[in-house]
Amino acid sequence: MCIRDSIKRITWNGTPYSTGNNNGYRDFTESIITVSESRIINYQLEAGFAGNYVLTEYWMIYADWNKDGDFEDEGENVLKATSAIPLTGSFTIPQQVKGKIRIRVIMTDAGKMCIRDRY
Repeated sequence: MCIRDSIKRITWNGTPYSTGNNNGYRDFTESIITVSESRIINYQLEAGFAGNYVLTEYWMIYADWNKDGDFEDEGENVLKATSAIPLTGSFTIPQQVKGKIRIRVIMTDAGKMCIRDRY
């Protein structure tokens, strides 16, 4: 059984995207992240909880660099990490990647490893 935790907010290059009161899921497919010439995407990942507690969460970020509709190719997993506090970091878009790409964020309870939320 999974505990009631969810993705609360993801910030890409300073722009926050909140999921709202919907169990942590929101489709931001039409959202565009502006990236500078450095091709670096900075992120902050924040979990939300139904109770008054904090859990260690397992976070994954995937990027469909080759635009083939999946996140299974080499190099498309750009983050696997655990954190009990908002997680910050960055990754660089490969030089060969042009135009729009899809990014997926997944958060699971690190103790139970049951996938609940995708963003």
